[in-house]
Amino acid sequence: MTRHPGRDEAGRPIVAELGRAETPEEIAARRAEASAKRVRGMNTLNLVIALFASLAVVMVIVMIVVRPDAQPQYPYAVEDYATRTAEAAEQMNAPYIAPVVPDTWFVNRAEFRADPGVTSWEISYITDNQHRLTVIQTLDANPTWLADTTARAEDSHVIELDGFTIVLVGAGDDEEVDLLVDAIEAELAA
Repeated sequence: MTRHPGRDEAGRPIVAELGRAETPEEIAARRAEASAKRVRGMNTLNLVIALFASLAVVMVIVMIVVRPDAQPQYPYAVEDYATRTAEAAEQMNAPYIAPVVPDTWFVNRAEFRADPGVTSWEISYITDNQHRLTVIQTLDANPTWLADTTARAEDSHVIELDGFTIVLVGAGDDEEVDLLVDAIEAELAA
């Protein structure tokens, strides 16, 4: 067998400090000492520094990530829902209304809804303050439907006129709700 320089007869490396190869017990002791030294080096300060470094990286990422415009885009401009409401009124031969609201409001839903025994026309407005107010209109209202519909919001307004029922539900501030109620009453008076 050829002997390599720096190795003993069994081929184990010779440790310079010992002048011979390490025994298995010495290897285990050296590894335990290195592990203990590493653990002693891990202190609270190092953990806090690592935490702040991680937070700094996250903050940089959050600041540079491109975000879309915060203003949501809705499928209908204010002008479009009036046309859809007129078409619905003609189709169902019902006096559905399209209250005139500020141009800065959006309509994100204008559609028929069919509940058991009740067909209604619903228009959901998104106000300047990003509140949703929904006008629900039907000729088929019954007490159960009315109770279920008004339960959708803490504050509901109900207008009944010649068998026609309009329910206003949603979460808007008082000014927005008053503005929409006035627009509904103006539309009904026209």
